[in-house]
Amino acid sequence: GVSRPRHVRALARAGADGVIVASALVDALGTDGRDVAGLRRLVAGLRAATRR
Repeated sequence: GVSRPRHVRALARAGADGVIVASALVDALGTDGRDVAGLRRLVAGLRAATRR
């Protein structure tokens, strides 16, 4: 699945209009579902990878 900025970059280069990263977001929250800082880091990295 799509879970890293490099995956997003590759798909954007291939012409994708969007990506689905739901599982990666859930995983980023950690086992207790409280790692908001980890989630924010992941989202920031994924967002940056969408910039063309």
